[in-house]
Amino acid sequence: MPSSVTSTQVSVRSVSQLHCFGCGCAALGTPGRLISAGAFWLATLGLHPLASAAAETAEAAPEAAGSFVRPSGDSPTEFFNAGMAQMAFRNTNANDAAAAYTVVLETIGRHNGRHFKASVKIFDNPGAFEAAIRAGSLHLSVVGAWDYLSMQIDDVAKPMFVAMENGQVGRRYLVLTRRDSGLNTLADLRGKSILKLEVASVDAALHWLDTLLAASRLGNQEQFFGGVEVVGKPTAAVLPVFFGKKPACVVDDSSFRIMQELNPQVGAALQVVAISEKYADVVICVREKGWSSEDLKAETIQTLADLPRDPGGRQILTLFKIDRLVPFRDEYLNSIRQLRAAYAKLTLEDER
Repeated sequence: MPSSVTSTQVSVRSVSQLHCFGCGCAALGTPGRLISAGAFWLATLGLHPLASAAAETAEAAPEAAGSFVRPSGDSPTEFFNAGMAQMAFRNTNANDAAAAYTVVLETIGRHNGRHFKASVKIFDNPGAFEAAIRAGSLHLSVVGAWDYLSMQIDDVAKPMFVAMENGQVGRRYLVLTRRDSGLNTLADLRGKSILKLEVASVDAALHWLDTLLAASRLGNQEQFFGGVEVVGKPTAAVLPVFFGKKPACVVDDSSFRIMQELNPQVGAALQVVAISEKYADVVICVREKGWSSEDLKAETIQTLADLPRDPGGRQILTLFKIDRLVPFRDEYLNSIRQLRAAYAKLTLEDER
């Protein structure tokens, strides 16, 4: 599969419409909604999400950066390169995502009295992403956790952070039906059409459902379900099931929890017929060598680690219902490792 790579080197002033991962709402316009690790990565350094890089460019730092930013003075320009998996930016134009991420990197520089000319590449092909990391061309890489386990990059880029949301690293995925529908098990959904929230249609969530069906000898998703429709918002997945228009949906637990809080009747009417383990979303990796100085490397890592200690950082984290970035621990990927092993075993059995 050929890779599609987006690169940008623009400096952007503000503004408004980076869409939430799997939600489709304007992130800053709807506090408390689920966002992706990618959108969070933009938010954590005090940046308003971006509507259109082509529509608005400017020279000043975003006001939302608050206490993170200090003047850079006449510091020399330094080049700073980052890469991000395409899956981290659902429902968002790739150019806009790359432009917004550029602002993040330049804000890191201003925070530490430096002037960055940032370049961002968004990868939709894990092989191309791995090659770029191994070539040493990226200072930072935001890699999907599922793909990270198949990459051989630890000797050139070390995993440093994962995101903690609602007191936990990773998210669970649910298959929901109405309690009065008579659809009480996964097997009951044979031949039924389902809705899948976009965040629940990629990587770990996709392979979890495939593995669950295969382990029960129910076939793959295309064979088992009567139809699968991917939707961009939690409401578009859950409400048709709530109103009896669709038999079932697949969503993440955070989205379902938010919908229950907004309308308790949703929680009372729907039931969980399958639930996954917690699976991490992304791993944030830092290049081992090739920095202009070890100070710059350390400053970048410390800026991300110190977000909860800064008033502006706490405000942003609260707004997006993200607790903090936490240091990477290998055990955070254990559940995905187990899923990959089970998926590989069942796939091999199917091929025999």
